[in-house]
Amino acid sequence: ACSSGCGSFLETFANTLGMGVEDFANDACDASSPYDLGTRCTVFMNSKVKQALREGATVGDISAGLAFSVVKNCLYKVLKIKNTEVLGSKIVVQGGTFRNPAVHRALELVLGKKVICSDIPEQMGAYGAALTAMDDASDRGSTFIGLDQLEKATDLKSDYIRCKGCQNNCVVTKMTFGNGEVFYTGNNCEKIFTNKGTDRIKGKDLTDTKLKLLFDREMAPKGRSRGRIGIPRVLNQYENFPFWHTLLLESGYEVVLSPPSTNAIAEWGSRVVMSENICFPAKLVNGHIKWLIGEKVDRIFFPMVVFEEEEFEGSLNTFNCPIVSGYPDVVRSAVDPEKIHGIPFDSPTVSFRNQTLLKKGVWGYFRSIGVDRRTFDRAFKNAIDVQDRYRKDVKIEAARILSAAKKENRLVVLLVGRPYHVDHLINHKITEMISSLGADVITEDSIPAVNGGMEGVQVLTQWQYPNRVYNAVKWARGQDIVEVVQLNSFGCGPDAIVCDEARAILASAGKNHTLIRIDEVSSPGSIKLRLRSMMESLEKRGLGSRFDPIPRKQTPPFSIEDRGRKVLVPYFNRFVSPLIEGLFTSQGYDIETLPEPDRESVEIGLKYCNNEICYPAIIVIGDLIKAVLSGRYDRNNIALGVTQTGGQCRASSYLSLLQKALLSAGYEDIPVVTLTLAPSQLNPQPGLKFDMIKFARVAVHGLMFSDAIMQMHNSTIV
Repeated sequence: ACSSGCGSFLETFANTLGMGVEDFANDACDASSPYDLGTRCTVFMNSKVKQALREGATVGDISAGLAFSVVKNCLYKVLKIKNTEVLGSKIVVQGGTFRNPAVHRALELVLGKKVICSDIPEQMGAYGAALTAMDDASDRGSTFIGLDQLEKATDLKSDYIRCKGCQNNCVVTKMTFGNGEVFYTGNNCEKIFTNKGTDRIKGKDLTDTKLKLLFDREMAPKGRSRGRIGIPRVLNQYENFPFWHTLLLESGYEVVLSPPSTNAIAEWGSRVVMSENICFPAKLVNGHIKWLIGEKVDRIFFPMVVFEEEEFEGSLNTFNCPIVSGYPDVVRSAVDPEKIHGIPFDSPTVSFRNQTLLKKGVWGYFRSIGVDRRTFDRAFKNAIDVQDRYRKDVKIEAARILSAAKKENRLVVLLVGRPYHVDHLINHKITEMISSLGADVITEDSIPAVNGGMEGVQVLTQWQYPNRVYNAVKWARGQDIVEVVQLNSFGCGPDAIVCDEARAILASAGKNHTLIRIDEVSSPGSIKLRLRSMMESLEKRGLGSRFDPIPRKQTPPFSIEDRGRKVLVPYFNRFVSPLIEGLFTSQGYDIETLPEPDRESVEIGLKYCNNEICYPAIIVIGDLIKAVLSGRYDRNNIALGVTQTGGQCRASSYLSLLQKALLSAGYEDIPVVTLTLAPSQLNPQPGLKFDMIKFARVAVHGLMFSDAIMQMHNSTIV
């Protein structure tokens, strides 16, 4: 009963086909060839369904495919069950979705077991709530008016109010009952219209302070202005705006900052969004750029920041994700302020990782717009100081909140995500919801670096913002009054790795991990349900309580004694795979390339990988695990081989994905061999030694010939 909308999605889709949900479900039960629609969340399912219709699938096949998707999404993505035997032999289900017989039957087929469901599954949660309320009220009485008085509950008057508390302008329903009691519904937050229950002291919200420290600044220079430069209030400007603002202002420019995000800005930019699958924070950029164009600024400044400042000991890199660092190029293609509107669009490439390189890169841009060196040097020094002061002020305020909470033994919610998740349109005012429930809110960038840095993190620590998440959850392990809530934007590539790692780190200390997935669709009801469930659970268990820790495991290193193992590697293509075999064989290793992947490879990959990872990763990991599960190989005499890159792409995380899959499948004794040019402590392999001269000679010749043969084949194939 997660309120994810699966049941309503099936009903809505049935209605779009002119059918009732009952007939839609019955057609599914009679279908002979359910269409494979994958296991992505329902919000991404529409495009797959349209493709199925184009390919001639029947309504029944699509309905059955949707039922299987809902079930597999629940088992593999939400519950993350690798071995369904843990569910036991007697399976009982509840929730409105199971009124759909197709979903019920799909679960039975996937589990291979009989599943028991009452004839009123949609009401079981209500019965449970009533029984719980009855138990809780046994000592202090109940305010229930009684079954014989229920008709009075229908004696009400409904009025619709347009809330003016913020830019959302929610339509709130005010229900006034015969006894004068009032209840509000439809409000995204409870800042203006609230239903008074148990009195709570509102918690402190660090994000309000952060937004003021970031953006409440004088935008006009003291002397004569050299021009107006617009900056969109998006992405890493929620991290680096103090630096860029100071640098521009003290170089003599007026800074024009786009306003806080609104639905109107989002809709304005949606017309030129290049991809529906991109995350909502990126989609918002287009609208903010359009707003700046409307303001007729002299230039728009949106730098490409590839590296952020290094903060943590042992981190392998400080990349921004490809979306954050590369989105200026998307803006140039999709909006093109300079060509279409005559407004120069400036996107210099810079790195915060090295201050010398940062200064060099930024000076190249400022020199091009006429700023003299002396003015720039002074402005740059002050900009660095202002940025450092902003970060220190955030940490000081967080320390103040924590200190007060510890004295009062009050819950603190550590909200982890990205800097731009403090945008209230992006986070759907989650921070206000949390503080209204009586908890304080701090963020991942407001806490100190833990001792040991990234030690113990079992994924590649290549992205700076995720590195903050790892640091934050490591810190939270030692804090009894702190609970972690992670925000995950739909379509976020790195989070397919980050969310699972954050959960595992917390579980190793017996702490919970609450994940809330957000996009442009406002769903305050389900978000409030998740948060209130978390709070109620804490009240039941007691603040600071923990479950039994789940120790972290690792696959063994590929030792010198393992050199005799057969190394299984995935199929690349007909031109490259023979080259890889030749390289390893020339060094004395026994290597076997697996056959081309098939549908079973995908199914196993979906079962043992985070389903939000890219399709190639699902296939590669699924293919290797399929080979291990096949029974054709002696687990004591094999190793698995995979390549690993070291850039911004998620391909750099294939190693950790494979290691986690092996552990989940129960093969923690099989080592992994990694062919990589990137430094990594994730996979010690003293048994992998190459004669580099011989290796290089074979590799260079092999690459030349395989590439030439592939080009000839592609040029002549019919």
